[in-house]
Amino acid sequence: MRNVWVVLFASTIVVLATPQILSAMTRNESLINSFQVLCTLEKPSFARIDAKAAAMKLQVNQDVRNAAGRSKSWNVTLTSGPHQLVATETTGPNGHIVMCGISAPDADGASFRADLIRVMKLGPPDNDGVLANGAMRTMVWKNEYGPNTALQFFDAEPAGKPGAMLDDISIEPPQK
Repeated sequence: MRNVWVVLFASTIVVLATPQILSAMTRNESLINSFQVLCTLEKPSFARIDAKAAAMKLQVNQDVRNAAGRSKSWNVTLTSGPHQLVATETTGPNGHIVMCGISAPDADGASFRADLIRVMKLGPPDNDGVLANGAMRTMVWKNEYGPNTALQFFDAEPAGKPGAMLDDISIEPPQK
């Protein structure tokens, strides 16, 4: 039944999103809204994300399968510009991990990060740093959507480039 409500909710958003409302949304707010609708209404499930993308008739950008798991991305077009929906599923020593996220190569890291914290009413991240190679900043809010979850943000601002990724991660620890 929850899936029906998600579809109805997403459909309602599309119907209510008139050109006047969409034009009032900034690029960042549009990306955050897309992330919330596509990734946070329910616990990430690769099969559900794949089915949702198929129902929305999103074009597959990449579909990678290997011994470690699977990753698939789709092109999403918004009035503010394109981005990608990304789903990843893997099982390993840390358990079963499913991720639903968005990637926007044109996003301004600093402003996207500020809008993300404001719109989603996030407190200080549990982890905040720059990768060793200096190419990306990463911020993680642990248990944002319940136990064994994480909200993860990356941006390329430290390298002086645009681009940001936002992920909703669910971890099922290994069974003992």
